[in-house]
Amino acid sequence: MLNREEEALLKKLKRSEQRLIAAYKLVALGTWDWDLVTNEQAWSDKTYEILGVDSNVVVTRELFESLLHPDDLDYVREKLEQGISQEDDITYGFRIIRPNGEERYIYSHLTFEKDEQGKKVRVLGTNQDITDQKRAEHALRESEERLKAAQSLVNLGCWDWDLKTNKQIWSNETYRIFGIDSAIEPSRTLFENLIHPDDLERTQAATQEGIDAGVDFNFEFRIILPNGVERYISTHVGIKSDEEGNSIRLLGTNQDITEQKEIELRIIHQAYHDPLTQLPNRMKLNQELESLLQQGESAGHPFAILWVDLDYFKQINDNHGHLAGDAVLQEVAKRLNAQIQRGDLVARVGGDEFIIMLQSAGDAQKLNSCAQKILKEFQQPILFENLLLRVGTSIGGAVYPLHGNSVESLFRAADTALYQVKEGGRNAYILAQLEN
Repeated sequence: MLNREEEALLKKLKRSEQRLIAAYKLVALGTWDWDLVTNEQAWSDKTYEILGVDSNVVVTRELFESLLHPDDLDYVREKLEQGISQEDDITYGFRIIRPNGEERYIYSHLTFEKDEQGKKVRVLGTNQDITDQKRAEHALRESEERLKAAQSLVNLGCWDWDLKTNKQIWSNETYRIFGIDSAIEPSRTLFENLIHPDDLERTQAATQEGIDAGVDFNFEFRIILPNGVERYISTHVGIKSDEEGNSIRLLGTNQDITEQKEIELRIIHQAYHDPLTQLPNRMKLNQELESLLQQGESAGHPFAILWVDLDYFKQINDNHGHLAGDAVLQEVAKRLNAQIQRGDLVARVGGDEFIIMLQSAGDAQKLNSCAQKILKEFQQPILFENLLLRVGTSIGGAVYPLHGNSVESLFRAADTALYQVKEGGRNAYILAQLEN
């Protein structure tokens, strides 16, 4: 018979065991016991379940090791030997292959009992099936790797800017795009030092506007890498705000769009330039003249055009071939470009016709001076394959707003003056006459 005190202790022990069993079930924890002296083992029902073995099967060490993944067998043996030889408990993970062929990940913790001489004689262990967590980790790792690969493939880098602490975090791809060693701590100053000087103020303004408005934004800018190479960057910025609506964090992506931008610029260049001479074509000229007309109307700023036609160019093509003619046109383009100032423009508008837009020659005297320099320049022959080829220039001029207040009227006035030059013997300059 148990006395009251012993009965109370027994009930307390049973409650403790029940709580322990409940805890094991809650975390799907299996227990096992291995007597190192007799080599006998005992498994809990949960351990049988975790290992996928029928609970009627006799437990042995050989049975357990037969369940281990071949690649993990030596590792588990080494961990056990390590645990027996050291003082502390050990924890490790391994894989098993259940009798039905299913692979599972197991997390195990071992503790040891010693005899009176301090020799370890018993192993008490727990096994927990962590397959779902492992697969989730693996899926996350694969997802992260795919994201990194995708970001690298499209030259996409990520960054994070905490506006309260002013701390920034850059992804590895962002460092690569910027040509910066990943050991360097990112900062706004480091970023702004990379921005092309012509784009810095615009980039700062776009960023501040986004922060003030608390609205996501996009823009493009150029950077100059530490090695001096210029790259084009497209950025998208997401704004995170606090409960009061204040912007507290910027999450952004930077994409290197240099190749796309170069293709785009090439297409635009081809659309607005002559393929042979690389001079602006009539479309580009018209755009620039329309812009000047708007400025002229608002500010009263005069400007002028010269219509230049090559004399005797057809004879060069007929006598020496189109290769010679092309070489002459390319040299003409160079010489005409050499006569203009910043902001002026030379365009090829026909086979042997060019129009020069002059912003700073808004009166007859300046225009005449420019035309005379061109006439003198083409007194010198053009060298092509040991041949000295000669072309002259017939030039008609018109001034805005003196000879017209539209592109068409200026063209008409300069073309009429050019016709008069050709009628008068070529190789000369005439300013358009005022209409009555």
